[in-house]
Amino acid sequence: MRPRWNWIKVRHGETMTDDPIEQRPSRPVAGLNMRARAHADRFSFAVLPDRSGNVRKGVFHRISEQVELLSPHFAVFIGDAIEICDADAEDAEAHVVEEWDEFQAELSPITRPVYFVPGWHDYKSPIHARVFQERFGPGYYSWDYHGCHFIVLNCYEAFLHGETDRDAVWKLGAQQLDWLALNLSMSRSAAHTFVFVHAFYESVERREIADLLRDRPCTVISGSTHCYRKQEFAGLVYYQLGTAGGYSTLDGIGNGTVDHFTWVTVDNGQVKLANVLIDGVLPDDFCTEETAAEFVAGEVIISGRMSIWED
Repeated sequence: MRPRWNWIKVRHGETMTDDPIEQRPSRPVAGLNMRARAHADRFSFAVLPDRSGNVRKGVFHRISEQVELLSPHFAVFIGDAIEICDADAEDAEAHVVEEWDEFQAELSPITRPVYFVPGWHDYKSPIHARVFQERFGPGYYSWDYHGCHFIVLNCYEAFLHGETDRDAVWKLGAQQLDWLALNLSMSRSAAHTFVFVHAFYESVERREIADLLRDRPCTVISGSTHCYRKQEFAGLVYYQLGTAGGYSTLDGIGNGTVDHFTWVTVDNGQVKLANVLIDGVLPDDFCTEETAAEFVAGEVIISGRMSIWED
């Protein structure tokens, strides 16, 4: 039996308003079916970075638990959920399905709606793309939430049509770019526009994307590199996220190789991003009378340093 989860499935170009679950995409959301909380002027959501590429098992589950503790209105996963599977193997589809089941079991602590961005690992062959679409719908889509506009782009769309060269298909393609231009022209009144794409830095059409977004307040969030950066390209500020269990040297915040999630708050159209390191959110029972009794006697933390009581 597959684990239960909470996902959003949409159609190309479909726009949902305010409550992404209440609006019902192309079919009912599976899982706990909890409503997204609503507030007229302020809301928050979480963005989860790459999980795959030599998955460190359990890390993504821990981050999902911490996201759930903060009760975001919804969450976005930036892509690369599953490990690379050989598309030519006889049992390729079964392997891809198994990988997705494992990923979504680790995602299961999050009861809020989750939107998915296709990563290379998730969409790297027609088999991968088909399984993705069966679960979540097309690779690019948009929705509206409390005056803001949200867009998911797919820089691996050509894999759906049988392309195999990664470098040759690191692009949106003419059809998706036309859709993006039309989509943006129909959402000019949005207080803020958020764009999620797995590999913005590597995208062949990043300049075209930047040009289309130039005349509006916007935030672009991407993944792929497993290394956090706030950067600028063609006048557009964008973010590359670190990891949530994917391969990383984990050298620390100095070079952005950290496990984390990004917390985004929108308040009257103003946007703030904060990054929460793994285990940076603790439940209310992280220390109880029982667990404190197990604490090593004679040791206490003072101002971040370990000190030893002397008799």
